[in-house]
Amino acid sequence: MTPSHSEPDTEATNHDARLEAFEERAAILEFDAGLTRTEAERRARAAYGLAPDPNHSRPSDRRTRR
Repeated sequence: MTPSHSEPDTEATNHDARLEAFEERAAILEFDAGLTRTEAERRARAAYGLAPDPNHSRPSDRRTRR
């Protein structure tokens, strides 16, 4: 009998890594570039080739810096 072990799910691992990178990029754009969260996520999705979020279809809603 061979020992039981599971192989890492590389597809899930890649998805998790892309999601983490997307979230980090969105946070950077939001705080450093002064974008709203919606616009930051839109741009981060585009940068990582992710599908647009159907719940946020507004064009840019950039906020002004204080």
